[in-house]
Amino acid sequence: MSTLAVTALLAAALLGGPVDLFDAPLPPTPREGFVALGTVRVHLGRGEIEVDGYFNLRRGFIEYLATSPGIKAHESLIALDCDPVDLNAACLLIGLEPGTPPESEVDLGPIAGPRVIMRLRYAIPQSDGSTVVRDIRAEDVILNGPMEWEMARCGFVYTGSSFIEDYEEEPTEGVPPSVVYAPRVRGELIALSHRPYAIFDNPLALPFKDGDYYAYGDVLPSINHDSETLVSLVIRLPRRGEIDPAAVRMELPKRPEETEEPNQPKVGHVGVTDAEGGDNR
Repeated sequence: MSTLAVTALLAAALLGGPVDLFDAPLPPTPREGFVALGTVRVHLGRGEIEVDGYFNLRRGFIEYLATSPGIKAHESLIALDCDPVDLNAACLLIGLEPGTPPESEVDLGPIAGPRVIMRLRYAIPQSDGSTVVRDIRAEDVILNGPMEWEMARCGFVYTGSSFIEDYEEEPTEGVPPSVVYAPRVRGELIALSHRPYAIFDNPLALPFKDGDYYAYGDVLPSINHDSETLVSLVIRLPRRGEIDPAAVRMELPKRPEETEEPNQPKVGHVGVTDAEGGDNR
């Protein structure tokens, strides 16, 4: 890789922007040091989890970062090819303790619990026929709709989900219904709108029941409808400075009475002009 490319990657890492391109092949599966739990891979020393999947879409409104294959594909960015039980077990193995899930889908308050960093890794075809690998933080592929910029760098909170009655089981008179791990039947894995049965959720307080997040198509690969557009999700423990402590709620445009005094300088957000109301929070 050229010196210029290395410099660009270092700058991207510092700025946190969606420009983490690597002129290298996708890493082998499994990588050294990772052990398999079904199709989930976990590295205990690094506190890191990997799981493969494919993109459901690249633009449009989304309520989930990830679901199980065939579940809510019209509102989930990716599908993860794994047993949710294995994904949850991997979380416990790297030392995560479940937080407190939302009480319901209309519980719009912030969600407490341990945060993780999520990154997506996928190939981007180039015009010369080659490919590069994009390794990008999950928040950078999700747009905050009202603000028209990327989701706050808040990480995701591990809530662990719960067990529910197995509603697919035929009831037997006099026999209590069995229970099943909720994501196994509901397919909800990583939520952007607060969902009590997801394994991970958006920690931010939300203004609306279904949030207002969109897939950021400009940094996502084109979807090949004849074959799966593959992606790997990396989940790991956060490093110092990777979680924005000021991000506690989904940001909305300021009300007219909250705007700055006349002649007071504004600070614009990356990709958003001052006229659009960027405040770089």
